[in-house]
Amino acid sequence: MSMKNELIVVARATGNLGRHIIRSLLIKGAGVRAIVRNNSNPELLSELSRLGAEIVKTDFDNVDEVANACNGGSCIVSALAGLRD
Repeated sequence: MSMKNELIVVARATGNLGRHIIRSLLIKGAGVRAIVRNNSNPELLSELSRLGAEIVKTDFDNVDEVANACNGGSCIVSALAGLRD
């Protein structure tokens, strides 16, 4: 199944699960936009960028920023976990 011309948005992209999801999507030919926190690890951001993901730094507490980061996506995948007890 080709995912060419699809833009998949992945939230919490620098986590272990998020990075695995992004790799799999890129292998299938999807375009990937990685939504990350403003203070994300620069090494992990470089890794995602080298793989071919578009990086968008976002304040997850700002609804407008998150909405703008998701704009144009065909699908949004959330790899967020553990935000509350």
